[in-house]
Amino acid sequence: MGIAITKMSANGQVVIPAEVRAEAHLKASEKFLVVFTGSELVLKPLREKEFLKEQELLKKIKLAEKQVSEGKKRIISAKQSSKEIDALLMK
Repeated sequence: MGIAITKMSANGQVVIPAEVRAEAHLKASEKFLVVFTGSELVLKPLREKEFLKEQELLKKIKLAEKQVSEGKKRIISAKQSSKEIDALLMK
């Protein structure tokens, strides 16, 4: 895990140390999602493929939350593949 210390400039710029950039495979001009949780500041590289997967996961979570709030339930088996479980849960 890449850990390093850096500081913020008067203009709000933060340098990501070279060893962390190398380990995270970051490139110049890469874009980041910046999230402040109240106690943590997170920089998440915006990579289209990963972003689309996360968007799909968020949709599934929201649908599952809605189904739970409506009292719906599904019975699944640990023997089922993740695709089979997804298909069952996303009805």
